[in-house]
Amino acid sequence: MNRAVFRTLLALAALVVTAGALWFLFGPVVGWLGGADLDRLDAKDRIAAVGTIRGQVATVLSAAFVAGGLYYTGRKFVLDRDKQYTDRFTNAVEQLGSTDVTVRAGGLRALDRILHDSPRDRDRVLRTITGYLRTHPVGDAVPDDVVAALAALNSRGKSRHDVLDLRGAVLPHTDLAGLDLGGADLTGADLSGACLRELDLRGARLDRAVLRDSDLTAARLSGARAVRTVLAGSRIREADLNACDFTDASLSECDLGGTRLDGTILVNADLSGADLRTAVGVTEDQLRRVRRSPATSLPPDLR
Repeated sequence: MNRAVFRTLLALAALVVTAGALWFLFGPVVGWLGGADLDRLDAKDRIAAVGTIRGQVATVLSAAFVAGGLYYTGRKFVLDRDKQYTDRFTNAVEQLGSTDVTVRAGGLRALDRILHDSPRDRDRVLRTITGYLRTHPVGDAVPDDVVAALAALNSRGKSRHDVLDLRGAVLPHTDLAGLDLGGADLTGADLSGACLRELDLRGARLDRAVLRDSDLTAARLSGARAVRTVLAGSRIREADLNACDFTDASLSECDLGGTRLDGTILVNADLSGADLRTAVGVTEDQLRRVRRSPATSLPPDLR
């Protein structure tokens, strides 16, 4: 059976089913609705009553058709919108493979737009952006595509479900000031010389990361894990390192003025030449477990 014949038979079957349904609705159903009362009416009144009931059935049927049409229209709108987002996402990802940095930056800005327009695509967009940052190391100058990727992360808004995977990302000398990286995985990342002022790293993983000579002024790292992390020469003034784990970390020559160190784990941390004169919450027990030099500046009550 060819396709044309099949379609013709299908259309005829649909007409038969529709005709049968209409006969059933305006015939037997009307009789059931009228019940025995119809039989007690004279011919003229029975005809009028049947017409009234059929009108009511038609009204209900029309409402059902309208509701079905609205549902179909709404469903089609949702599907069309999802397809648009899928197409936009595909086009943006294709741009990331370009050899032109401007085209790649445009793709990342398109992903930023999708991130705000389509909440259901949030996770895959963020995974795409962080994956891009992991595979595009920064050299002496920060290119426009990396700037666009970081701007997208910065403007994304906070969600407790976000878990940013930036393991091994090489982002030296980048401006991450004020960025929310709470709970992010930055294991082995290189942020040397970066501007990390007011950065939110609460609960983040920084094991073996390199933040040498970075600016962490007023950064929040409470509860972060920073085992064997290198922060030598960094400015960490007025920061919150409460309950942060700096086991075997390098904090040599760091300026820790006004920084909170309540409950901070400093087992075998290198504080050679570090300035802790105005650090808050430092205890003798913490200092007994660190490595320090004569150049290490301690709070007056712990000298």
